[in-house]
Amino acid sequence: LHVVISGKKINVSEIPELPIHEDWMRDKLELNFYKPAQGGEVENVTYNSQSRTAVITFLRPGVTNSFVRCTKYPFLVNGRCYMLSVFPHHSVHVEKFQLYSGISKKTILLKGIKEIEDDEENVQDMLESHFQRPTNSGGEIESIKYVSKGVTWVWFEE
Repeated sequence: LHVVISGKKINVSEIPELPIHEDWMRDKLELNFYKPAQGGEVENVTYNSQSRTAVITFLRPGVTNSFVRCTKYPFLVNGRCYMLSVFPHHSVHVEKFQLYSGISKKTILLKGIKEIEDDEENVQDMLESHFQRPTNSGGEIESIKYVSKGVTWVWFEE
């Protein structure tokens, strides 16, 4: 699992729902995060009005450090101040992922066990003794776990 934290992008959420066009919201977000003194020229703003989130991409790497130190960042619109959530933008990808499907030679799953009024421990003991009897072609049981909803796991030593 590879995680890469961007030095040029930040994620912004909790953007207020305002009665303005999406292009205007993008412009307002760009102006709000533009920090020329810190080299924070904004390259791109991707805004999603449905999720009220945005990805701000800066022209130079490293600018994002000043934003992600704080989790809340002020957003001034129409004389009001809203606090936006700001967090690092990251990409995740998986390499050399291999699925494995196997059949256990020591474990079985029992289904369809009828519910009885006895406690779980007594039912577990009855199941264990049933599967240990030579007349039932049983063997030594390493572990058994009974779950009262009708499903049981049994682990055999051989």
